[in-house]
Amino acid sequence: MRARYLLPPVLALAASAVWLGSQHASISRLDEKIRVVSERVDLYETIPESERRSSGPVEKVDPLARFLLENGDFDWAAIGKVIASGEQGGMPEDIAAFLKLRRTILAMSVSEIEDALGQVEKEKLSNKVKESLESMLAGIFVQKDPAAALAHFKDRLGESVSILTMQLGTAFEKWLKQDPAAAIAWFDARQRAGSFETKALNPKGGLKQQFEMRLIGQLMKDDLVMTRERLEKLPNQQKIEVLKGAIYFNEGEGLSENYLTLLRETLPEKDRYESLAGAFGQQVFRSGLPPLREQIAHVRLEAAEKEAIIGSIVEHYARPWGREPAELIEVYSWADREVPGQAAELTGRSFAHFAGHRNIDLEKTLREVIQLAERQNDPAILEHFGSFMENPESHLGRIKEPDLRASYLDLVGISEQGTDQ
Repeated sequence: MRARYLLPPVLALAASAVWLGSQHASISRLDEKIRVVSERVDLYETIPESERRSSGPVEKVDPLARFLLENGDFDWAAIGKVIASGEQGGMPEDIAAFLKLRRTILAMSVSEIEDALGQVEKEKLSNKVKESLESMLAGIFVQKDPAAALAHFKDRLGESVSILTMQLGTAFEKWLKQDPAAAIAWFDARQRAGSFETKALNPKGGLKQQFEMRLIGQLMKDDLVMTRERLEKLPNQQKIEVLKGAIYFNEGEGLSENYLTLLRETLPEKDRYESLAGAFGQQVFRSGLPPLREQIAHVRLEAAEKEAIIGSIVEHYARPWGREPAELIEVYSWADREVPGQAAELTGRSFAHFAGHRNIDLEKTLREVIQLAERQNDPAILEHFGSFMENPESHLGRIKEPDLRASYLDLVGISEQGTDQ
């Protein structure tokens, strides 16, 4: 049972309303969205009218009416204000109306969504409100009919990165899985028509490249010949970027033999190692330290490839701004389990990366790594910490405690003499 159901009914609905207002773009399955909203409507209807939140006397009217014009069409200006408020954590004045609105919009047909997008475009609304409405409608559109969504927004394919372009990337990915031949033919036709041309000063990462990544990620699963043919048509730098990003769309396979084959055939060593490191690093950002041995058991990695992956994992684990130094202790047990014999080195490296790039309390980090080395009776942790610290002199000003400062100087191999700290 979810925690919000433990609240009094009207408070549970209030929490649900805020949640739905902020989550419309993150629930990928449309049937799940509809189920959640319908669940909230049913819950609301069990609340006695005297307990329902309302800005005035209870009236026997359709709660959806507050979002309709006199002719029965949606009042997109009113809807936009509620959606924008929800994205900022605001509370709808009428929860019943909000929930019924969400259920009605989620149930719209493709043609109704297209009509709604046209109406929103004509409204005299702020750019922020228009973007909120467009994002909401486009997200539903993509789930219902990705091919139709891409056709509808075909004149927006050259735009800079935005919520809409990310949604169109998702649409192309879904279409590739449903009908790859049709999706590829459409993509190639739009390229010939110049639809992906952009005026952005830095076109890197535009939709064309994002679509290529998704396409290569899908193709590499079982058609290396076609994958190679497409890669060969790309300019060299774009080829590198596309192949680096393709692992994220590799049909759920992640690191596969086919992907490694393409990397080794296509990328220079440095780019190949960066690609592998980046893929695993992003995984760490999303879900923490991975079960590495399980994930690489089915592929044959070269020593340098494995080294790049492992180094990236422990450094990325140290990168989130909210990370506390005590959390890095987990690297020791993880490395002892996943990479036997390298626990001290990788733990020292993770602490050093954290100390040099992320935390603002270097003294706290020093105490933590020193205490860990003592608990594990493994002084090699400190040796590796010192060897991996970048520009150690530049951090001296952050260490005021004399004993810690002396320990740090010893670990990184420098002396007070000659420093101006």
